[in-house]
Amino acid sequence: MINEVDLLVIDSKVVMRKLEEVISQIKEIELKMDNFQRANAREIPLLAEKEAVTLNEIMKLTGIARSTWWAGVKSGTFPQPIPSISRPKRWASSDIKKFLTTKE
Repeated sequence: MINEVDLLVIDSKVVMRKLEEVISQIKEIELKMDNFQRANAREIPLLAEKEAVTLNEIMKLTGIARSTWWAGVKSGTFPQPIPSISRPKRWASSDIKKFLTTKE
């Protein structure tokens, strides 16, 4: 029979595996952002032309996958979308530009 200590050990192992996954995702994001910034040191025309951008546009700009982006939004690592009931969700260009330039 499993006792309380065994359950705590099992739970801690699950938590550690999940934490390792999240850390790996963060490292992947940081690497992609560094590569993006080196390749795009100049002004990004898309962000200068629009007030809001879609996730597809953000993915093209950053190379970050959709699921990774949403995980970053949920964790607070990435900017929040503009509050709206409309689809697709949009992000303020100024928030994205700020996010991209503060990763230096």
